[in-house]
Formats: sequence, structure tokens, C-alpha cells
Amino acid sequence: MQSNAVQWQSYHPGTGCTVPQFAQKDNALSISFSDANGFGSWEASMPCPQTNGVSIRVKSDAPAERNNRVGVVATLVRADNTNINTTYLEPEKQPDGTLAFSLILPRRDAVTIQLSLYFKWAKGTVTFRDVTVTGCEVPALRAPRIVTTRLYPEPPSTIEKNLELVQNMLDKIAASVENPDLVLFSECIPDRNVDLPLRERAEPLQGPTFELLSRWSKANKCYTAISIHEKAPEGIYNTAIIVGRNGELVGRYRKTHLTWIESRTYGLLPGKDHPVFELDFGKVGMVICWDQWFGETVRALRLNGAEIVLLPIAGDGIVPHRDHVWAARALENGVYFITSATFPSHDGYSYSRIYDPNGSIMAETSAVNSFTWADLSLPFAMPCPHLSVGASEGDPRNLYIRERNVEATRELYSF
Repeated sequence: MQSNAVQWQSYHPGTGCTVPQFAQKDNALSISFSDANGFGSWEASMPCPQTNGVSIRVKSDAPAERNNRVGVVATLVRADNTNINTTYLEPEKQPDGTLAFSLILPRRDAVTIQLSLYFKWAKGTVTFRDVTVTGCEVPALRAPRIVTTRLYPEPPSTIEKNLELVQNMLDKIAASVENPDLVLFSECIPDRNVDLPLRERAEPLQGPTFELLSRWSKANKCYTAISIHEKAPEGIYNTAIIVGRNGELVGRYRKTHLTWIESRTYGLLPGKDHPVFELDFGKVGMVICWDQWFGETVRALRLNGAEIVLLPIAGDGIVPHRDHVWAARALENGVYFITSATFPSHDGYSYSRIYDPNGSIMAETSAVNSFTWADLSLPFAMPCPHLSVGASEGDPRNLYIRERNVEATRELYSF
């Protein structure tokens, strides 16, 4: 169904904020504000396609910025006029630098779909166009089998011993886990407890560790991920890598938040971005150890589309942080959160864990030189009642991101 076949109605709250100017011409729906104090939307109700899925897509001329001032909200409605769920469409940056919005929703028992194309809290004009609502099949769930490890190289160790420890663990996983999709190792395991200067312990991006993982990944058709001290021309980084099923280097993430020891004692350099890598089973991002103390790191990955976040970590000494914040990182972003640790916390335990997007532990291991695994379910949807969307269910994965007022927190990083 195209937008030109729908009867659109303009809407604004009527009190307490600036009234917008609305314009409709052909397939274009515009909202304009003379100041930054208003809310306006174009809204329509249309029959829901009688397929098991509904695909919605809307284009706009809004610049692709990370804020919630422009967007699209969809509500599925039953025959008795009660709402099933209300959700934000996912924003997509277009090649021309503008924003489009799209989402596939399970129809459930909906007979009607309501759309709201909104613009708020900014001066200027936004135009929406090419609104399409079509029936589709809901994509089959993806169920990657993720393995996480807990390795501890006994000191004093050598790089050779540590890589042998990694190899032995990989062989054990290959013999014990049927068709794993990804294996995660903890932070800088290749040179952990090795008594050498950092420059002698560091290795090229595609050095001995990569070569080991590459051989095993190719032989077992499985992704592997680990953190290393990467020796680059300009300096040394704490770098996490993902190796592909064919033994290729899929992605690299350089730790962005460095500890005082890493900066002052070892002279490490920080990374500058939060890439997300599209693997054949889902979109994966990485953070390393100290990064996870800072909520914006995982949030940046979620904004970049991550469904799964990997955390290779030496260890989180503070027990409440380990036991509560790891779960919060998963829940507040709607992502699977996979940790691989080495050193114990103050209670004497070191956990490698797999969290679901509700922040619940799916699997964990604390034994030295052990592993655990779980089958994930993607995409993970968790609609539940939220005051944000009134008499409707809302999906936190969208609500927590799209209703964050980015403009109000810019001053946090202005000095």
C-alpha cells in the first residue's frame, strides 16, 4: 500500500507547544516549525495485510543525525480496537545522507495498522515520502550457537604456552560442541602473564594469534574472536579481532577507553570508533574490558545496529558491577552480551557469561580453562507493557534508544 492511497491527517497536541505548519502535495508530507518548541505528526490508519508479517518503510529528507527529533511510529490494532504493540521504526542512513525508516513486524492478530510520521523539538521543515506498507513473511529466526571461554595462563607463562592453551581449548570445543558459530576468548590471552616488555609481547594484526585462529576457523567453519596487543606502525593498541569461517580477518575493534596503567605505564593508544560487523548470523560489535564501565560504548554499538556485543575482559574486580552492570548493558540496549574473563573478582570467582537482551544469564562458567555455550534467538523481540506507549506493548530495544533526548546530554562531552 502506497501513501498516496491513504487518507492522512495532521496532528499536534494543541496546547503547551508550538503549532506546526503542515503541507501535503502528491506523495510528500511536510511538517514545519518556526522554533524548536513544538510537536507535529502526519497520521493514518490502514488495513493490515493478512500475511504473517508486515513490512513498513518511509523515506524522509531529514539529515541522518543521531537524535529522536524525526521518526516513524507504528501501532498494530486488533479488531476490537485495542492496541497490540507500538514501536519505533529503525532509522537507516541513506546514500544521499538522509534518513529512511523501516521495520518488519509480526502481524499477530492485527487487522489495522496506524502510522505516525513525526517531527519535534527543532526549527525547520521535514518532508516524508514513499510510505509503503506491504505483507511479507516474517524472516526465520536465526539461532547462532555462541561459545565463550574462561582461560587462565599460569604465571610465569610464555606466548607459546598461551597459544597452546588457546589451541587446546579450540580442540576441546570442536570435540564437544556441535556446529558452533562463534568462539570468544578473553582479553589479551596470547601475552597474559608473560614477563616481557610490551613491545616484545605485542604482535601484528595478522600475527601468530590470527594465524592460529584462522587455521581453526577455516577447518571448523566457525567464527573466532579474541583480544591482542596489536603492534601498528604508529604504536600499540589493545585490539579485538573477529576471524571468519574461511579464516579471513572479518573485523577489528581497538579499545577506546584505556586505563591509567595502559596509558601511563604501557603507552597504549586508544581506538576512535565502534564498528559493527555483519556476520552471516547477525550483527556483532565488540568492547574490551574497561570499555564496559562506560554505558555509551555499548550504546554506540546498538546505534550502529549491533544485536550481539562481545566483551573480552581481563576481569571485573567489583562483584556488584560484574553481577549487575553486565546485565544492565544487555537490557538497556536490547542486545545479547557475551563476556569472556580471566582474573577473579574480589569474591574469588571469575565468570564468563552469556546474557540475553533481558539481562538474564543463559550460560556461565567459572572453572579455570573451561567453556560454556548457548543458542541465541535473533532477532530478539521483547514487547511488554510500557507507560511510554500507553495501552500498548512496546519493545525496549527501540524505546530506550529512540526516546533518549540526545540534545540534553551534549554538554557532558563539551569540555
